[in-house]
Amino acid sequence: MAVLSRAGGMPLVRKRLNEKYILKELLSQGFVPRSDFRMKMKSGWYAYLVTNQTVCGEHYIYPEHFAHDYRAGRKGYRDIHTALNSGIGQEGYTRIYYTAYKNGIAK
Repeated sequence: MAVLSRAGGMPLVRKRLNEKYILKELLSQGFVPRSDFRMKMKSGWYAYLVTNQTVCGEHYIYPEHFAHDYRAGRKGYRDIHTALNSGIGQEGYTRIYYTAYKNGIAK
C-alpha cells in the first residue's frame, strides 16, 4: 500500500494493484516488452508511451511511433498527447518518453 499525505495531515491510503493485473491490462491494450520494439532515437522527433516502472520484471512500450514535433506530425504520425488522452495506458504506470531529451524526460 502507498501512503500519501492529505491536506490537514490525515493520511490517504491508496491501494496499489497487483502487478499481474496491471500486466494483463497493458497486454490487452497492445503493449509489448521494450526489447521487442525498436525506437527511432536519432532524429528526436518521436515520442513513445512506456511504463514508468518495471511490471513483472520488465518495462513495456506501446508499439507505435508518435509525434511530439511538427516534423513528425507532417509525416502522418499521431500526436502523443492525443493518444495519451484517448485512454492508452494504465493511470499511474505509463509515461511519455521523448527521444529528443536525455533520459526521455522533458525539462
